[in-house]
Amino acid sequence: MRPRFKLIFLFIVLSCSLSSLTSCLSENALKIKADFPRYTNLKLDDFPAVVLTNFLVEQSPPGFDLNQELITYFLAELKQKYRGQLTQKNIVWPEEKKWDDPQFWHNLLGNDSQGLVLTGTASFKQELRKTLGSKDYREIDGPFRLGQPSLEERTVSTLTVRFFLVRPEDGQVLLKKEYKETRTAENFREPAGIAFFELVQLVKTKFFNLLFARELPEERYLLVRDSEQ
Repeated sequence: MRPRFKLIFLFIVLSCSLSSLTSCLSENALKIKADFPRYTNLKLDDFPAVVLTNFLVEQSPPGFDLNQELITYFLAELKQKYRGQLTQKNIVWPEEKKWDDPQFWHNLLGNDSQGLVLTGTASFKQELRKTLGSKDYREIDGPFRLGQPSLEERTVSTLTVRFFLVRPEDGQVLLKKEYKETRTAENFREPAGIAFFELVQLVKTKFFNLLFARELPEERYLLVRDSEQ
């Protein structure tokens, strides 16, 4: 058989095989949805005590106390989920930060913390952006549309939180995770508090799924063998 015909024959065989496999899967695959455990190397409930510190705020809207809002929110949420002893303390952040240096954390947190230390940095910003809206420009002093979309202002809010879970006695960072969530509101003057509450819930959900290894709903496919075979 010539090389050209060999390639054509091989292509036909592969096409038929893939077609049969697809048909088999579509007919014998059972789609199910169930809660499956989310495995993680670190579970917060394995530790008897956690200390939540103040956050290092890198950016925040004027008049909005981002640090206090984060402390209040996560203290309340941790009390509902964490089974150990939960306390809060304030630390003084130095000018020079060495996030990956255990000695930095040991000097910062000391030996007085009774348990792991949960701390981090945070940034919250709001900005106005002009986007093409759904309405068209109208003729000046006239009822006719000019056929061009109008420019509308939107408030874009972005919350970024970087968490560190540290063992203070030796300064080892057991967990480092950063979350960034963005929200766009049609209200071009959306209050910072409303945007923050919406965004911090998204951050909390993802972070707690990691800390507490919650079961999450997932879709899986099971191959079912016909009884006649």
